[in-house]
Amino acid sequence: MSFNNLSDVDISPKKSERHEAISVTLVALKRKINAFYELTRPWNWLRMQVPMAICGAILFASGFPSLNIILICLIAGASLSASGYAINDYFDRNIDIINVPDRPIPSNRIAPIEALFIAVFLSGIGIVISLFLSWINVIIAAATAIYGFIYAIFLKRFGNILDTASFAVFMGFPVLYGAFSTSMNKTSLVLAFAVAIYIGGAHIIGTIKDIEGDRESSCRTVAVVFGSKKAAKIASGLTTISLILFWIFTIYFLGNFLSFLGLAVISAFVLISLIRLIHNQSKQRAKEILSLQKTFLFAIFIVLTLLKLLNSLVDIN
Repeated sequence: MSFNNLSDVDISPKKSERHEAISVTLVALKRKINAFYELTRPWNWLRMQVPMAICGAILFASGFPSLNIILICLIAGASLSASGYAINDYFDRNIDIINVPDRPIPSNRIAPIEALFIAVFLSGIGIVISLFLSWINVIIAAATAIYGFIYAIFLKRFGNILDTASFAVFMGFPVLYGAFSTSMNKTSLVLAFAVAIYIGGAHIIGTIKDIEGDRESSCRTVAVVFGSKKAAKIASGLTTISLILFWIFTIYFLGNFLSFLGLAVISAFVLISLIRLIHNQSKQRAKEILSLQKTFLFAIFIVLTLLKLLNSLVDIN
């Protein structure tokens, strides 16, 4: 071969090899993104913490809150909630090997240090963006982040009532965050308390679902200590109390027929699901009821918020 023809030789990697390398990289990237999606559980906070924060802002605003407030409530609610789920999975990774081995950390799709980093990073976002609202919102955001870590590290290890109560308090923060972004109305405390008790009941249902792994790991949850049957009754009692508080809030704050009708329909579905749980505490039934309870709480907030907006429009006209 002559020197003149050396420039015609293709010394670069073959196109097929490059395409294969790109394809492998994209598959790995997609797998990692899916794992982070599962770790932060947006399907949970998009129907719980985020709507509670946004609806809290709308419910207690004079008129309709600005778009900036809505966006901040959305971002802060999403980042702080996602952080809480990530840090919870980080400290629960050994238990999850038994209860939910397909989660990102026990299935080795995410390294524990990656989960810890994303939890800290998202907490920082929630706190920093709260500076655009008020110092009270910054305090609530910081308290939410810190409490999430304390709960995952210490509080949930005690199990039993302390575990349920501490988690319930944690889940009441988004309501206060949204409410205090637009108003200092003390009625928001009633709504936050109703949410906390409702979540406490849902959390106990979760202990029924996870009873096998929790018992194996010596976690003294409500279901492990009292048994599934009694845990279902305790959860039903707490949820019923929360519904009463929602009714008190609705009567005092909205007080119209449509709000009563909407809350009555949702309350009926909640109570029917609890009756089903009392009759059957299997893992699959508990998982199903837990998902329904989250959906019902989302529905309560959506109904109350829409009717509040309707009342505002009527007052303007």
